[in-house]
Amino acid sequence: MRQRLFIGRRVESKCLAHIIKPLDMPIRDIVVLIGPHGVGKTSIARYILSKYYGGDEYTCLYINLSRSYVQPSTFIYDLLDQFRDQLRDRYSVLKNVLISVLSGLTGTVVSRLTGLNVDEIIREISDALVGKGVRDLYYLFDRSLEALSHTIGGEGYGLIVIDELQNLLKTVGGKINVSVLVKRFMDLEEHVSSGRVRFLLVTSDYGFYNDLLIGPYMEYIRSFYLGEMCRDDVFKLFTELLELRGIRYSVDYIDKYMDIVGGTPSIVYEIVSRLSREAGEDMLRKAISTLYRGRNIRL
Repeated sequence: MRQRLFIGRRVESKCLAHIIKPLDMPIRDIVVLIGPHGVGKTSIARYILSKYYGGDEYTCLYINLSRSYVQPSTFIYDLLDQFRDQLRDRYSVLKNVLISVLSGLTGTVVSRLTGLNVDEIIREISDALVGKGVRDLYYLFDRSLEALSHTIGGEGYGLIVIDELQNLLKTVGGKINVSVLVKRFMDLEEHVSSGRVRFLLVTSDYGFYNDLLIGPYMEYIRSFYLGEMCRDDVFKLFTELLELRGIRYSVDYIDKYMDIVGGTPSIVYEIVSRLSREAGEDMLRKAISTLYRGRNIRL
């Protein structure tokens, strides 16, 4: 996975990486990163993938389900595109995963598919799912995870991050039991040929998180809560972003507005993106007031 610029949340990212490691042990725990919208869950998850698991011995995948999928076909194309984008440097892994998925969907003998290239396999999968219902949508996802786990586990270590999984469950209309899903993840982690694959679930849906905790496998759920940043951390994030963009600023002005900005990193990013050249008080006031327009906040 490509390295992305990462600012802030360094302590939290190290703690979460410590919980996930080591990948060379067949552990059945499912790590869940939970927190409200905009606090940096996705950024931390993607940073961990590139920072701690970016070596050749690891195969990592970030599955983004943060969109609301109305049509199963939308989900299918999105999922396969993510596989192709992130595994393009691991062509054999990508091809073996797609062949396994296609074989499971159509019953075609694997040996008959090895002569196809990736694009041809994806077209075959798409054709096989034309007219299928939402249950087939979940089946595709399940087959993909199984194929990923077996393929990755056979070649080294792997970490699969699934962001906002509850959106898929909502798409299939609640036909998939959360406990069954957790059991599936645990079995894939523990399986002999895929015992070196771990799953990290990222969610901002507290209802989904509660369903995980009250199920029969609650003892296997390892939670990592990511809340809003404290005032000092927000100040540090603010100044680091300003320095990164080469914007002149006064410490006094930044400190003055910290309590209004709050502890959500996405708000800090949004405010800084509205600034240019310098972060004087007038410009800061304008950026913040524009962001909070209509929210009855007095500056």
